[in-house]
Formats: sequence, structure tokens, C-alpha cells
Amino acid sequence: MHRNSNRGVQWARQLLRFGWLALIIAGFFFYLFNRELFTRETIAALLLQYRQQVWLVYFGICILRGLLLLPSTPFLLAGMLLFKDTPLLLFLVFLLTVFIVSTFIYYAAGYLKGSFFSGKNTAARLERIKEQLNGKRGFWLILGWAFTPFTPTDLVCYAAGLLRLRFWQFILPLLLGEAIICGIYIYNGVLLLP
Repeated sequence: MHRNSNRGVQWARQLLRFGWLALIIAGFFFYLFNRELFTRETIAALLLQYRQQVWLVYFGICILRGLLLLPSTPFLLAGMLLFKDTPLLLFLVFLLTVFIVSTFIYYAAGYLKGSFFSGKNTAARLERIKEQLNGKRGFWLILGWAFTPFTPTDLVCYAAGLLRLRFWQFILPLLLGEAIICGIYIYNGVLLLP
């Protein structure tokens, strides 16, 4: 009986693993071949179709974006275009979506137990990364990763979950880095947008 239950859990993990991977690959190719749909103007126009529920739709789209590992910058820029009169609310809503997606990826990576990575060389590299992230510089490495534009923050979330870092040890510098970069984008957007 116990052996069948283990097989069921392993099967569920495999299904989740490949299902999520298939969604990410599909999202990547959709993004790659439809880049014109991912401009701030196009995203803002889509959101404006739902004027009554625009915040809820924006929140949902930003969550979906994160689960598909799509770049966040066009979605933040669209939010800046749409919500230029409420920059603080945009900042808080966007950071909440970052928190939710990062938490999901962190726990999903722990649940999946990193089976996308296997082999002796990979295990040794992961151990070195874990030492770096658990060390004194770990806070600054995660903060720098999250702060740097054009780096996929979702990757550090996956690594933290895979390497079993303590949740708060990873999420606090991640949110701080994201808050700084989003704050810079939003503040400059308020100054630059008419």
C-alpha cells in the first residue's frame, strides 16, 4: 500500500513538472513569436477593455505572467501607463504579485525536488551556489539579482526552493531588490509620462 502511495506521489510530481514545463515552453514560444503583443501599449489596451475590474485583471495577468516565467518589465510599464494617477497602489499591487509568484516558484521547486537538474557536475555546482546563498553574501547576491534589470528573478526563486534556503532568507532580499527597481521605474515613469 505504501509503495502505491509513493508511486502516486511520484506520478503527481512528474505530471506537475512536465505540465508546468510545457506551459513555460508554450509561453516562451508565444512570447517569442508574438512580441508585438507584449508592449506596454498593447497590454494597457487589453486591460482597458475591463474598466470595472481593471485592477483585478491586472493582478491576474501579472500572476499568470510570473507562472509562465514571462518578463515582468512590459507588464510594469503597462501598469505605469494605465495607473499613472495611482503610482503607490501600482507599486504595492505589482510587488504583491511578485511575492505570490516567487512564493509559488520557491515551494514548487522544493516539491519537484529539482529533478530538472541531475548529474554529478550539476550537483556540485548546486552545492557551491547553496554555499554562496547561505553565506554572508547571500542576502546581497539575491538582492543584486532581483535589482538587476533583465535578469529573470524567477530563476533565483527556483534556485532558493531547490536548494532549500529558508523562505525569509530568500524572500526579503528578493522583495527589497524588486521594490527598488520597481520604485525607480514607477517614479521615473510618473515624471516622464504626460
